[in-house]
Amino acid sequence: MSNDRSTVAQRDRIAQRTVTLVRGLEHDACILGLAISRLENGATVIDCGANAAGSWEAGRRITEISQGGMASARLGVTEVAGVVLPEITVESWSPVLSAYGLQVSVPLIEVGPAIRISGPILARFADSPLGVPREELGGRAWGIGVIESDRLPEPRFAEALASRSGLPASDLTLIVVPAGTVAGATQIAGRINESVVFTIERSLGIDCACVSHLLGAAPVAPAAAVAAPSTVTPDDLIHYAGRVVLTIDPEVGMDLADLAAQLTFRSTPIYGRRFGELLADAGGVFEAIPGLVNLNKVAQVTVIDRRTGDAFSAGERNESMLSGMYRTPGARSEEAS
Repeated sequence: MSNDRSTVAQRDRIAQRTVTLVRGLEHDACILGLAISRLENGATVIDCGANAAGSWEAGRRITEISQGGMASARLGVTEVAGVVLPEITVESWSPVLSAYGLQVSVPLIEVGPAIRISGPILARFADSPLGVPREELGGRAWGIGVIESDRLPEPRFAEALASRSGLPASDLTLIVVPAGTVAGATQIAGRINESVVFTIERSLGIDCACVSHLLGAAPVAPAAAVAAPSTVTPDDLIHYAGRVVLTIDPEVGMDLADLAAQLTFRSTPIYGRRFGELLADAGGVFEAIPGLVNLNKVAQVTVIDRRTGDAFSAGERNESMLSGMYRTPGARSEEAS
């Protein structure tokens, strides 16, 4: 595994694109349902759902920001078990850099394990997969972070993040997206490509630099601030309805048919369970879910050998696991009759 998975040109492009995307969020805040504020220490906070309405479009843009602008995301609609839902489709450019190096979220343990961070700011962390010295990452772009949290950050949160990144708090831009919101559910679905490269690298022990192209699509769950353990979550929609196509430069002897199978959620020992149940069993702490490193998988995968064009598919969309997940007026009327 290379210690430096990015070039200077790529890092310059990340800085330019991410700043442009964040400026767009700020400019369109009033129409995207966002609220912008500044903490006492100068950190900028963009509220995408804690006390603001947010939007699917905000979640789409945040998906691109979390990959350092090295991705394109688009919204559409799909049908899952008889229910029409939004869907996000994401193409990750330079997947090892964007989906693995920047989008894989990490907890801010100094404040609380439930708060997770992704985006360009990860490159300044000591344990960043990119392995780039901090002094090579100057400018406000590298203070941009996507924060998964149910509440807006206090000054101490920004100070902890500033300490970890080696930046002054005034250089931070914190994009806050609670999971149980429209924008939050969208950006979680937009992490489908992250699931694939994370599994390749951390679960299967294969250098994910072999992935040259990555395109994924996942349905977006309806927002639910308070959900029962049996409720279908954004993770469930990735596990049982998410689809990914990736192109591989395989090493000698690599079994791409087996790789495709190992990337599907069907290969896990907890196939047939919903994510909310797993989280409840772990006391509500994401990091405490047993075998978590091996559970970031999707419903269907096609792996393409870039040398030969051979394609290997595995998995299936499991409608039965997702059927009856949302009540509709028609369903309630039937039950009452």
